[in-house]
Amino acid sequence: MPGVQKYKRARFIGTVSVKVNPLDSSVKAYALDISCGGMAIQSEKALKGQIEATIFFADGRGGKVGETVRGRVIWCKPFDLFYRSGIEFDGLNPQDNKLTLQVIQAFTGPNADRST
Repeated sequence: MPGVQKYKRARFIGTVSVKVNPLDSSVKAYALDISCGGMAIQSEKALKGQIEATIFFADGRGGKVGETVRGRVIWCKPFDLFYRSGIEFDGLNPQDNKLTLQVIQAFTGPNADRST
């Protein structure tokens, strides 16, 4: 059913570097929200297809650390001078996406993998 969220979402404003094609240069974007299932982002370019995105998180020392996720664009809509896109993750796992999962859980609580 459209409009029903499968996972708890956390408002999250962070920098994201997106690649649609591994040979292309990255597109700078901003994460608007994030969940165990995916994230909404805003970018200057329309996105489609499979993507690889590096999400940057504050490291607690004034710097940032990035973690890469893979997924696909499930929707993309114009928004003012930008585009907003919904990214569905290919799957997050504790080995490769430990930081991303920790951040999601910190914002949504211990049941981040359950619907709202």
